[in-house]
Amino acid sequence: MSVKVWDGSNAEWDTSYWFTASNGMSEAETIALDNKQGAPEAGDTVYVSNAAGPNQPTTIPAAVTVANYTSYGLNYDTGANLTVSDTLTMGTVAGIDSPVFSGTALAGCVVVFRGGSNNSGTVGNLALFKDNSVNNGIAGNYAWFESNAYNTGTVGTDATFNDLAYNSGTVGTDATFNDLAYNTTYGTVGTDATFNDLAYNTTYGTVGNLATFNNSAYNTGTVGTYATFNNSAYNTGTVGNLATFNSDSTAFNGTYTGTQYYVAAPIVFLNTCQFTGTAPIIFSLTTKLAYVDGKFTSNGGTTPKRVKVNLDAAAVADLVQANILTGKTILGVVGAMKRNYAA
Repeated sequence: MSVKVWDGSNAEWDTSYWFTASNGMSEAETIALDNKQGAPEAGDTVYVSNAAGPNQPTTIPAAVTVANYTSYGLNYDTGANLTVSDTLTMGTVAGIDSPVFSGTALAGCVVVFRGGSNNSGTVGNLALFKDNSVNNGIAGNYAWFESNAYNTGTVGTDATFNDLAYNSGTVGTDATFNDLAYNTTYGTVGTDATFNDLAYNTTYGTVGNLATFNNSAYNTGTVGTYATFNNSAYNTGTVGNLATFNSDSTAFNGTYTGTQYYVAAPIVFLNTCQFTGTAPIIFSLTTKLAYVDGKFTSNGGTTPKRVKVNLDAAAVADLVQANILTGKTILGVVGAMKRNYAA
């Protein structure tokens, strides 16, 4: 097994234009050695970079499985035949170079995309995308996107998007969006997604069931059933059935397609909200502090929608005759408390 470094010629991959060395020598040491041999073989460590010159191979490799592959400074696309077993490193930190990996990184391979690099192939779990890199291909579970990195391909479960990273492709279950990360137009996220801080699901973005919005995160797209809005999170998009509102935000707008919602905080629905589920729309107040206010219509202003409110069990228990004035009846409880007129 050798270190193979492209020598900067304008020639085919399957040639002798490779600096070579053994014993795990570095790219710089290999170039300094100035020993040329044939194309990379199974188990080699391979560099295709601008360290030895501005040119890149003019063809893609024949089918070969190398141990390590690094590409930066050039826009070279590996093609589909290259397989990497141990480490795959694409692009430079904060760089504008955009090398492309279109091959396969095997399970257990350590995968890092930086700069403007691009995955158009298939990589396994725990892939890291930084800077302006992009996944256009397939990434496994636990993929991590940070800075301005983004996904337009397919990512498995438990993906994390930080900073200004975003998804406009397909992401599996249990994804997490932090800071200003977001799911953008035509992006699809599976169930159990979590949006924290100022993260958001934008217009035409789709999120599955059981989504959670924390802090000041928000939805302007579409979320499925059992969504939860906590802290100051809010909605201006479309929310499915059985959502829970624990948020103190008063910015609830949008469309609500379900018939049952749970409210644990004071909630005001703006008059432009649309409640399109089958009447009555049931709001279950789950705490003593909870209430629901708004003009409930099916079209945001003119067609009334019948609403039913279920009170918190503890609040209902307080409705005893001794706490209600004589002559007043609340939810069927007739008041027995006499007025105490001052002498």
